[in-house]
Amino acid sequence: MRLFTRTLCAQTVLAVSLALGACSSADISFDRNAAIVIPAGSSYSWGTLPEEKTTADNADIDNDIVRRRIQSAINAALQEKGLRQAEAGPGRFEVSYHIGVARRTGTEVNYVATPMAAPVVRCGLRTCWGGMSWGYMGPPVETVNEYDYREGSLIIDIVEQDSGRLAWRGIYRDSLRDKPDLGDEKIRDIVNRTLKGLVL
Repeated sequence: MRLFTRTLCAQTVLAVSLALGACSSADISFDRNAAIVIPAGSSYSWGTLPEEKTTADNADIDNDIVRRRIQSAINAALQEKGLRQAEAGPGRFEVSYHIGVARRTGTEVNYVATPMAAPVVRCGLRTCWGGMSWGYMGPPVETVNEYDYREGSLIIDIVEQDSGRLAWRGIYRDSLRDKPDLGDEKIRDIVNRTLKGLVL
């Protein structure tokens, strides 16, 4: 009985860990040109942003309201890190961002437990051992389902103005719900997590 209790506890901890891990599906990556130094106090200005191209897939993601929130959040995050926005003319670095939406296909695996599963203790001549028995119904039934979803991405680029070379890039990708939360607080969180990899 004690062995079964330990097994049940271990399975519970694993299930909770997986559930917590599933709360954040964001994939964040960074890339930096080691030959270009971005010192604190450097000035930056905004580069030319791509034109807004509204489609059925990105209308709720790529629009003027969301773009203003992103630009404001990037300004705040860069200045918090020690960069300053040029007041007139181009800065030492040029900042731009890109929004993307792509259709993806995911796979979901479900297990339906059989009603006959139960703990079993078996004893030999000198020892006893326990485990789970699937009974007459056999192990859980596995079903695999495919589903379509949207993946949104935010790319933030910092380019050295004089050379035109890319100095740093941060990429944030995450699956999108039908009605994604893209309010000020959420946008700030996405931008801050993306720019976390920018070390001056």
